Amino acid sequence: MTESELYDAVRRLAVVFERRKVSHALIGGIAVGLRTRPRSTKDADFIIQVLALSFPGLLEDLAADGFEIDVLDIIRRWSADRFVVFYLGPDRIDWM
Repeated sequence: MTESELYDAVRRLAVVFERRKVSHALIGGIAVGLRTRPRSTKDADFIIQVLALSFPGLLEDLAADGFEIDVLDIIRRWSADRFVVFYLGPDRIDWM
């Protein structure tokens, strides 16, 4: 994984978030690097707010865009933990 691949994954997420009107905030190492000196990170961390009825459609859109998502598994994990991990190739995405 290169830094540019991780940034591409973040951009692709942002496009889907915008299309589906998902409130979100980029946090973690990438966000810190945008405000100060860049910092090496291996994942992209987001806080998201999405209506329960919209959540399956969001996941299906991301899966159609190449993100490795098992929709039913993520719905179960999100309902229980409010934290999920999924990937776009080698790039890890964390949602809180």
